Order: sequence, then C-alpha cells, then structure tokens
Amino acid sequence: MRLLLRSAAAGPPDFPLHHFWCLAEQRCCCSLVCLLHLPAPQISSPSILLATKLNFYTFKDKFIMEGSKISVDEDDLEPEEPKAEDCCGEGCNPCVYDIYRNQLKKYQSRKIQVETSISLGLSQTDFLPFQLIEIKDELEDTAIYRFQSIDLIELGIGKHLELKVPLIGDIVDDKPNFVDRKYSPIAWTSNTFDVIVKRYENGPASEYLARSKVGDTMQWRGPYGDFQYEKTSQEVQLILCAGTGIAPMIPIISSILENEHDETVLKLYCGCPTLKSRLLLSKLKEFAAFWNFSFTHFVTSDEGEPDWGEKVVRRRIEEIDIQNAIENATKCRVLICGPDSFCDDMKNFVTKVGANFYCF
Repeated sequence: MRLLLRSAAAGPPDFPLHHFWCLAEQRCCCSLVCLLHLPAPQISSPSILLATKLNFYTFKDKFIMEGSKISVDEDDLEPEEPKAEDCCGEGCNPCVYDIYRNQLKKYQSRKIQVETSISLGLSQTDFLPFQLIEIKDELEDTAIYRFQSIDLIELGIGKHLELKVPLIGDIVDDKPNFVDRKYSPIAWTSNTFDVIVKRYENGPASEYLARSKVGDTMQWRGPYGDFQYEKTSQEVQLILCAGTGIAPMIPIISSILENEHDETVLKLYCGCPTLKSRLLLSKLKEFAAFWNFSFTHFVTSDEGEPDWGEKVVRRRIEEIDIQNAIENATKCRVLICGPDSFCDDMKNFVTKVGANFYCF
C-alpha cells in the first residue's frame, strides 16, 4: 500500500504539482528514477489521493489524471500469479490458472496498445530539457544515446523527436541560432529514450553530439508522425530500410513480436555498404528467435564474410527481391525508411508490385 499526496500550498515551492509524494517511503514516486530528492512537504491536513498497490515502475500501466485526482483502470494493472495452494487440483473449469492466463493476456495486450495520456516531459511546440545519461558505441561512427527527463514522457511506435542543435559562429539576425534534427527512438521507458546517431563529417548535429558527455542537458521536442499500426488483413509485413532507417522499425517489430495474438510474418530487408556497417545486428538476432521474423542484409561490398546463419546478399535491393517477398500484394504491407534516393527506388518497386506502403 502506498499513500500519495499532492498539495500546491503547503509543499515546498520547488515541488512540482505533477510529482507525487509517498508518505511511507518519503520520496517522490512519479517514476522509477526521479531526479527530485526533496524533503517531505509539511502539510497539516494532507489530502490522500490514492491508497492502493500500484506498480510505479512505468506509467505504461496507465495512470489518468483528472484534476487533482488519479484513477487507475484495473485492466492496466499486472495480475498476480496464483500460488500453488490456490489451485485445488480437481480440474475446475475455469481453473484459477486459466483465469490468471486470460487476465495476463489482456494486460499484455493493453500494455502494447494503450498509450498514457500523461506526457509532461515532451511538447510538440517547445523544446524541453533532457539529461544525457549514457553513450554506447554501436559502430566506429555510430552510437546510441540515452536521454532522461525528470517528468513523464509519452512515445509511440513509428514516432520521431527533434533535437535542438545550437549553431556555432556568426548568426544572421533574421535566422534562428539553431537547427533541428529528427531521430526515431529505438527504445524508451516512462522517462527515458534511446536514439541511434551516425556521425557525419561537418554535420552540425554530429559535431554537437561528438562534444557531448554524460551529464549534459539537451533540448528535445515531439513526438511527431502519423504512423499507426493495426493488425488487419495483412499476413506479411515487409520492411525495407537502409542505414539508420532501421531505427523506427525496431519498436514496430518488437511490438508485433511481443503480441502473441499477432501472427503477422515480418521480413526485414536492410541495405548497407559493408558487413561492418550493419546496425543493431545483435537486436535483429534476438528477434530472429521468433518464428515469424527473418532478416536479410543487402551489402554492396565484397569484403568480409558473414557469420554462420546470417543471410547476406552482395548487391542492392532490387525489384525482383520485393516481388519474391510479396506473394500476395493484397495481404502485404510495406514499410520503408532510409535516404531519399533509397526510398524513391523502394516506393517505385513496391508500386509496381501493387502493395500498400508507408514511407517514414
């Protein structure tokens, strides 16, 4: 049981209204990692907003703010697995384990599909601060950056964010002193997100990120994008990407594979110049453990040899490859992401086959 309170008048002036104080633990419980380490508010007549057992690990469990109250949908709370002594062993129909499995399916399905209505750490109009908390090298010229907000954030598959990149040097009066760069998160929690960034020579964002270090604060806004995934009549999802165009595909693939009710067959064709330039290869191999996912890299260089079991084609993706992958155009949807020239070629190929496509 956790008792949470919020008070505008009696609490410390720097205690934000959207944070919630746990009386038992004497700390803010708005998220797993809250940057607020404040003393307990001095409240003479605290207003108890909620007394229940809640999972504060993630707000994907759908907390809904209604004025100064909080409501929780029971279907959004993870069910507790029955203990051995809860089952009588007499073959009851339904058994307590049958009930648990049905509740768990509902919970897992809603966890994927339901997006929280609370997103205080992101705005589509204003850049807001995020702290860089981790940098992990993926390749020599590519790294994964993890950012954290002190507030809750809302993201969805197929969405992208914009990074505010300050410009260095002389600035013309009638022009902004920054540029923005778009990145699709490859993973996120209730207050963090990861982006994969390739560094380009003389690129403003590349130079900005190259100078960055853990602990720095950067400005982000969003999310943007109109992509929506619905399991309808498609039996095959063909994914065509090149370079960092794989970024928006990772959460989409993950959400489909984690949904046991979605048996869409996923085929990923990824173009890259060399074997060493393949991004997120370990993640793709994890996905390959699922029966309905396969991936092929189309590599233009003849250098190097792939590991055992890796499917590599030594050329660019061609129209014949798409024709072979799409057996029935009416039951296949295609996702495309990459450089403009790559996207133009892929859209042309897919149009000839007659399949529906979405280009990021």
